[in-house]
Amino acid sequence: MENCVLKPQLDIFQDETLKKMKNLIISIFSILILISCKKEEVTDNTAPIEQEPILNLSSSISPFTLDLSSANFYQNISYDTGVLNVFDFFMPNKNTASSLCIIIHGGGFVSGDKTQPYSSTYFKNLINNLLSNNIAVASINYRFIENNETEGLIKCLNDSKRSLQFMRYYSNSLNFNKQKIVLIGSSAGAGTSLWIGLNDDMAVIQTLDFFTPV
Repeated sequence: MENCVLKPQLDIFQDETLKKMKNLIISIFSILILISCKKEEVTDNTAPIEQEPILNLSSSISPFTLDLSSANFYQNISYDTGVLNVFDFFMPNKNTASSLCIIIHGGGFVSGDKTQPYSSTYFKNLINNLLSNNIAVASINYRFIENNETEGLIKCLNDSKRSLQFMRYYSNSLNFNKQKIVLIGSSAGAGTSLWIGLNDDMAVIQTLDFFTPV
């Protein structure tokens, strides 16, 4: 009688054990499948390397004789969409990045042109001296104050700021160190140079968004 009672109990125990082992094996197998799928789903999240912005340039004949024969002159480079949003650039033909001097013409914000320095003996000598010392030179145009307009002076100032921003953005193409820039000018140009130099929002340099500070 005892054997008859124990045998069914033993069979039940063995069935339960086998069932648990079977479930364990199924669980392990399922986990291995999930791990395998996870590995296949892993993607490379490495950030793409940003390419340096490139500015296509075509050299022109210099408006006056350059002492440094290896210097290049680039005319009417557009820094925004307006007709007057252009600048000229004198680039020393050096392997090392140059510094940069930006000339802002005068005219009371109602007249003037970036070519004014080219007829001045003082500025022609200055430009040649700067080029010989591996300092590039840019001369910019900007929009003027007009009658019955709503923007006023800030339009002229923002244009000059925009030109600076543009040049710093393309500093590699223009081959200058964007941390070594000086602005000079006469009359309105002097005031603009001072305004930009004392403005606190000149820190962000990797954007061409007009409403983001330079």
